[in-house]
Amino acid sequence: MTARLSFLTIETPDVERTARFYRELGIDLSQEQHDGPVHYAFTTAGPVEFYPVREADAGNGVMLGLDTDDLDAMLAKIETAAILKPAQTVAGSRRFIFRDPDGRRVYVREVQ
Repeated sequence: MTARLSFLTIETPDVERTARFYRELGIDLSQEQHDGPVHYAFTTAGPVEFYPVREADAGNGVMLGLDTDDLDAMLAKIETAAILKPAQTVAGSRRFIFRDPDGRRVYVREVQ
């Protein structure tokens, strides 16, 4: 028997704020609704969604990984207070880690 991940839901108490934040970082999202509330799905990675939940249930240990071709431009879009690990080079690629508006850790790696 084998298994594979079929989807990932990223829960958030404010789906519009979270969608706006990631769009500002250059992530393409589409608005969807199927058997539940309106939510947003990544259009460049399949299927990853932001899904609304109560605020008390958000930010519960999920870390997202983003690749970018311009780490400095991405850093410029993030508030300094949100950065957990400053930009550094690890295993040949530059990276940093920050917290999104719901407190999730986001790992950003520069790829060419």
